[in-house]
Amino acid sequence: MLDPQLQPVTPDPHSAESMQIFEDHKKLVKEYFEVQEEMVLLTKDMERLNEELSRSTDADEQHIKALESEKEELIQLKKSFENQLAQAREQGSVEDGEWVVCTQSHLST
Repeated sequence: MLDPQLQPVTPDPHSAESMQIFEDHKKLVKEYFEVQEEMVLLTKDMERLNEELSRSTDADEQHIKALESEKEELIQLKKSFENQLAQAREQGSVEDGEWVVCTQSHLST
């Protein structure tokens, strides 16, 4: 309810101005409570959205870490292939532009 010090004085029923002020006050109080209620609802929505954003951010960070890990694995695999190709070229078993077949045992190095 409305704080007692904010409640209007009973209007003078014989004064149109007094009655108008009283009615205006009632409308303002109603509007005040509607705004307060809307603020509460918007605050709850904001908290919910922040929580969703936080969860989304955590999932995005995990996805980024997984992609970075995959990138590192692919970089290592590329280096392994480059080393195998360099060894094959040193041994003279492959010319530029030729295909090199790597077995599973070569991929683990």
